[in-house]
Amino acid sequence: MLKVYLSEQNATDWFHPAIAPASIYLYRILPFFGRPTKPVEITTGSGPATNAVALEEGPLPETDPVARSGPKWSLRNPRTLGRAMPSGLTVTLSAPDSVDLHWIDNASDEDGYLVEVTSKPERGFEVSALLPPGTQSFRQVGLPLNIKGYFRVRAFFYGRPSATTSVTTPLEMKSDR
Repeated sequence: MLKVYLSEQNATDWFHPAIAPASIYLYRILPFFGRPTKPVEITTGSGPATNAVALEEGPLPETDPVARSGPKWSLRNPRTLGRAMPSGLTVTLSAPDSVDLHWIDNASDEDGYLVEVTSKPERGFEVSALLPPGTQSFRQVGLPLNIKGYFRVRAFFYGRPSATTSVTTPLEMKSDR
């Protein structure tokens, strides 16, 4: 299953690149809800990039779970939504081209977490990672060197999906883009 997260608010269309001819594709829209943390700024380092084998991208093992425990709140309840969003987001360099994010999980009923990134917060954020419920950290590797970036984290829950639509691609594909 392919999941695509539209980074623009109020998006009404999407182009599916590189699809196979003579194939059937099923699409539906699955909205998600949840408020992000405030963006945290970091500038990547200079020097040699890390070896991909040395640092792996993904959730990090929790080193002090007691320090990150506390009351949990519902994302689905409008009265507790503000308390349920992640807090205490920190972003640190783990290598010149890698960052480690840590946050406090305040939600009791999230469907997951989205890590979002941008180089210009006024232009919006793009989803960089989809993480499982209960996640409290993430390592992003392979970033460009010497750039300023902004990260934020969003606990989310899924809304009701749209109806499914079916599209059959022709035997020969013509590209108009």
